[in-house]
Amino acid sequence: MSRRGPFCRTIRVGRRRRACDALWATGSGILKGVSLHTTLLRPNVPVSISFEDHSYDAGPFDILGDIHGCIDELREMLALLGDDPGRKLVFVGDLVDRGPSTPEVVKLVSSLVEAGRAYCVCGNHDLRLARALRGMGLPAAKGLTETLGQMSQETEEFRHEAASFLETQPGHLLLDHGRLLIAHAGLPERFHRSPSAEAREIAIHGQKTGERDQFDHVRYPWAKDYRGTPLVVFGHTPVEQPVWENNTLNLDTGCVFGGKLTAYRYPEREFVTVTPRAQYSKAPRPFLPNDPRMAQMVAR
Repeated sequence: MSRRGPFCRTIRVGRRRRACDALWATGSGILKGVSLHTTLLRPNVPVSISFEDHSYDAGPFDILGDIHGCIDELREMLALLGDDPGRKLVFVGDLVDRGPSTPEVVKLVSSLVEAGRAYCVCGNHDLRLARALRGMGLPAAKGLTETLGQMSQETEEFRHEAASFLETQPGHLLLDHGRLLIAHAGLPERFHRSPSAEAREIAIHGQKTGERDQFDHVRYPWAKDYRGTPLVVFGHTPVEQPVWENNTLNLDTGCVFGGKLTAYRYPEREFVTVTPRAQYSKAPRPFLPNDPRMAQMVAR
């Protein structure tokens, strides 16, 4: 078994899933012999992990933006990246919803994580689907109805395993001796390595300004104030091209909305893109427009 840093899982994914299932069955918040840095965030969610410290793993890494059920584009991206056993994949969350093939994406990504070939953080859509699969009543919006329809074609065992996998991914990851941090919605420096429920919530859902525009709640532009040492790679907010700002990188280029699927090769600072086969969903708001911070794309 690989050495683990503090505040991190010390068990393989398959064992963690069974441990989570045991927690779910017993309602216990403590599982003897399993070292998880956990917080019970909300009722009916058995385990939530604030962060995992894999600082000992220096990469190299291929970091992928939001997938949102786009299995064909994911498979094409993996083919472009190649099958190099010396590299690991990192998923920035939101594997599910809005796209045509959520179950296939979950199967593929969870198998890569369980095999030790990939890391993944939890996105807001991932957590919402897990809760819906656990029977929590949630608004039928943002692709959830269609996703639950896709999941209904799968076995009950798979739905249970998918919920366990999605809800137990960490809020944020630390990699490469603390030089690289992955969080779905980004993360202000004061929450780095924090075991709190608040840190997990912000990493998954982001922060709001308290205002609304004609589309929805306005997201707080945390990256403008970021001055931390780790490069923070995130998704969550679709942009036309990857955006660098103050040692942060937004990789969500809106594949499911007809944009692109983007991967960032670390530490090479190269980008790989895949054009989607279709626009699977209508974007809830326009992508952030081009500006001088846009990253230079490397065609592959």
